Amino acid sequence: MSDIFTTYSSCAIDDRNDNDSLEEFLTKLARFGIDQCLHLAHLIVNKQRSSENFSTLDHKYKIFEDKQIDLNNLLLEIQTLQNEFYNILLIISSSNDEKKQLLFNKLQNYLSNFVEINLRFKSYEISTKEIHLNDSKQSINTFELLTKKFDESLSTISSLSNKPSIILSSSFFSNDDINNNIDIGKNWKFSNIIHTRFQMSLIASNSHMIICYNNQNNFLHFIRIDGQFQENIKWKYESIIDIHWCSFMDRYIAVTHKSIYIIEYNKSKLSSSNSIIVEKVLELEKFNSARITCNENKILLYTIYQQKSSIQIYDKQFKKGKIFDSLINKQLPINSHSFCCTNTLIGLTEQDEILISYFPYITPKKVSLLLFDIDTFELRYTIDLNNCSNIYTMKCLEKYNVFFGLSAEKNLWIIKINNNETVQVAKKTFYTNQTEMCIVNNQDLLLINVNGGYAIQWIKYLISKINGDNKGVDSSTENTRPIIGILTQPTPSTWKKPNRTTYLAASYVKYIEATGAQVVPIRMYQSIDYYLHLFNSLNGVLFPGGDFTNEYLYVAKLFYMWTLKEFDEVQKIFPLWGTCLGFEVLLMLTRCSTDILEPCKAYDYATEVTFMPDAADSRLLGRSLPINIKNALQHEPTTANFHIFCMRPENFSADPILSTFYKMLTVSPDTEGQAFVSTIESRRYPIFGVQWHPEKNGFEWRVNTTIPHTKNSVEVMQYMANFLTNQARQNTNHFSSLQDELKYLIYQYTSEFYDLDKSHFQQVYFFYE
Repeated sequence: MSDIFTTYSSCAIDDRNDNDSLEEFLTKLARFGIDQCLHLAHLIVNKQRSSENFSTLDHKYKIFEDKQIDLNNLLLEIQTLQNEFYNILLIISSSNDEKKQLLFNKLQNYLSNFVEINLRFKSYEISTKEIHLNDSKQSINTFELLTKKFDESLSTISSLSNKPSIILSSSFFSNDDINNNIDIGKNWKFSNIIHTRFQMSLIASNSHMIICYNNQNNFLHFIRIDGQFQENIKWKYESIIDIHWCSFMDRYIAVTHKSIYIIEYNKSKLSSSNSIIVEKVLELEKFNSARITCNENKILLYTIYQQKSSIQIYDKQFKKGKIFDSLINKQLPINSHSFCCTNTLIGLTEQDEILISYFPYITPKKVSLLLFDIDTFELRYTIDLNNCSNIYTMKCLEKYNVFFGLSAEKNLWIIKINNNETVQVAKKTFYTNQTEMCIVNNQDLLLINVNGGYAIQWIKYLISKINGDNKGVDSSTENTRPIIGILTQPTPSTWKKPNRTTYLAASYVKYIEATGAQVVPIRMYQSIDYYLHLFNSLNGVLFPGGDFTNEYLYVAKLFYMWTLKEFDEVQKIFPLWGTCLGFEVLLMLTRCSTDILEPCKAYDYATEVTFMPDAADSRLLGRSLPINIKNALQHEPTTANFHIFCMRPENFSADPILSTFYKMLTVSPDTEGQAFVSTIESRRYPIFGVQWHPEKNGFEWRVNTTIPHTKNSVEVMQYMANFLTNQARQNTNHFSSLQDELKYLIYQYTSEFYDLDKSHFQQVYFFYE
């Protein structure tokens, strides 16, 4: 049981305030159980689908027919367990304290049952994997990668790979000792751990790849940022003593006792022998120890030799520039184990030498962080870190003047220099020793842990709060090339021609492109590998309106679950937007039921909306909403409705799952004057939905309809579209290459014109499978 609650702590309890009541805590716990059951049920269904593809004539695969019965039993058990979580969720609010304690005990038992079911499913997977072992040398297939991603925190997954395997598990450090009075302590998000089968002494990373150096056998190991092992090479040169990612060179820099090397990892040559290129760029003078670091345009090398230290600054071509020498610059420490730099400051640490001189058998308990101006080498700050005996490694966020130091007391020190030159200091205590660290994406930390079983701990450090608009978001982190996926749909029988399987209304494409984003059609009937690749490459997804089909629900569920999972684990923003049918499907996915709507007369009907109390502090319709857009929505028929089912506000409010997951932002009247929920957004996740069609206001022109085309209606459409794209700009996913991107973009297809008097859509993209 401890593992499952540790997992919950790293995902949900991070969001629990100290003032949370028992009722709020039980609600979060029950919701967690529902989400995990939903994930596992989906995996079981996928395994059933993949098993059906095996030939029943081949005796080798007869075992799959027998195991389908096991899968059916597992699915029944997990669905029954999910219903139990739902039942608890429904009665929490009406229970007294004594009953709530009983409910907590029940939740413990149900979570324990979930772990047992999950382990049985893993056992099934291993047994089926063994059948394939003789047919394929691949260590793990796409489905198992997906399984691993969904359940990385819930259990240890054994790998049959002959490569060093990568395992993900929950966090192992204390969450209660950051100084709550310090703002930087509020920006933490602890993510997953990557366990390896090899020892690591040094680590460096860019936004995609982690490079680990093992000084025991001189191997370089390459691991993707999501934890998937890629390959390794034998390091043929002298031992590496420090390694760093240099963003402006797009290379790793490694320092040995004699030379500096640059290491290039060429993803386009992943399967070839020259995917890793090593080049010696500089011979070094003799030294005892060295550290290397970079900022946006400089490379700095700190060396110690006998009783002298120096800092040498190099450019991209490794031409030596300024040199700071301790013989001349007396304030330069000669015993610093730590060295890093931002764009403006150089950081070094210094122990209390007086204490060491007078009391040689007492460990010093103060370390000073010395921050020098990178141009003049003037000492700008001296920051004392009390009760700290030694900072043995240090890294920093080069753009923000935030410094991280690991100490012998198992503390992670965080020091921030604010724009007004005030200093903030906080520290984090770990349960185990952390031996080295590196920075990812100029905001996140990766820490090596040896005592925890050769592990890499990923820690998210949020520079700005995640919110609905771009206030407080540094423009340098903005994605200026957003790509949004739009689900296609099975083609209605009236439009079908040979192989014309799916379609996408061109109005949705224009709607997104008008905001400065590109579009990728997400096609139906594809493999999970296809959808997972798009999730990791796109910056958001739009679920469009249309006719409900199981295939649409299936694909939407994949992106919905991945979005929740990624946000819970690493605070990754991957926006989902649902329009009409997409709005309804979001509700179905959250409620885990397709039977939640009721008939509604609102087809070909334009109306105004009524703002609900939750709209005031929402991301979509809160403070960022211009007053003219708000007035148009409230007082003019600016929303085009084309639906025959809806969610009534009284049903929404009475449902504890929907009302705790979503905010009801607006309601609208149907043709009979009855209200329906018309706009929602998730309270926690980047998920938004409208029952109406904003895209039609500017891009659908069928005559004799109620679609509004007024100036204010078009501005409403533009606001909604811009909001979605601005959300997507906060996501930094991208395709691996321009060629890969072009393969998926909408430009590969041509829309077809229909008519202006009969068809719902004037232009349509058709896809032929």
